[in-house]
Amino acid sequence: MRHLVMLCATTAALLTLGTVHAADTYAEPPGSGSFGQATPPPAGTQEYAFDSFGSVYYFDNATAGRTIGGQPLIDFSGNNGGKQIQPILRSNGNNGAGGDVDLFQVSVTQPNLFQAWTGRTSATPNTFLLTLFKSDGTAVAASLGGVQTPSTAFPNTDPVNGADPGVIRGAALGLAPGNYYLGISNFIASSGKAQPKNNAGQNIFSPVAGTVVTPNALADIKLSTDPLKAWDLYQSDVGTIGSFDPTTGTGDGDRLLAATTFTGGTAAFIDLILVPEPATGLIMGMAALTFASRRRRS
Repeated sequence: MRHLVMLCATTAALLTLGTVHAADTYAEPPGSGSFGQATPPPAGTQEYAFDSFGSVYYFDNATAGRTIGGQPLIDFSGNNGGKQIQPILRSNGNNGAGGDVDLFQVSVTQPNLFQAWTGRTSATPNTFLLTLFKSDGTAVAASLGGVQTPSTAFPNTDPVNGADPGVIRGAALGLAPGNYYLGISNFIASSGKAQPKNNAGQNIFSPVAGTVVTPNALADIKLSTDPLKAWDLYQSDVGTIGSFDPTTGTGDGDRLLAATTFTGGTAAFIDLILVPEPATGLIMGMAALTFASRRRRS
């Protein structure tokens, strides 16, 4: 009986520790720029917006840009278990309300436990496309439409159906440990825009709502290195990769409608599991030790 009491006390303490969230969420920085400024974005900018006076208001500096590279590795150290990435998915002035694309870099140390999804409280799939790439840009998987969850507010974002086919799972994909990129876009089915393409402009995936798909049978399944070609979202393309000057209208870059006109909101948030909650494994281990101790004494 004494062992059981000790185990219960240990379990309670561990569960209490597991409820503290130190580094469980990451919010995309709002970007550089200021209202009324007229200075063009610097070289390398992939997205920008104008304010109501026609001045450059926002540019992303590629911190969540649409091609692989330049995004910081998100620090999810601290507690294990569920995490959430909170993008600012903005609108696009030329291609409808789906124009913005964001990529985020994460470290996957236990790929067999890795899971990723976007949550929705409705039973009806939405238009958000979640994509997974290796560190060299090689496409791995895509999931369209989100997964039904009790809430989109962390931490109440676990799938209603634990076996939901829309969850990207490392075990099913045979992932190896390493750094990966998660992409989020608002897929425009009518035009096929806002889905990843290779340098030849071919669609890497054929998205199907409510399920995870792997890349199409192409010779090249790496995300394009051209920020415009990569997702087929831009206002104009004059052939220069990686620099845009909205004052002269030269270079590459995706003009967004405005900084605050539209965002995908919480439905674009990316939920993921990198490793399980620490309490689970420790409790199981403590229970096993207690049981073994009782058997030795009996």
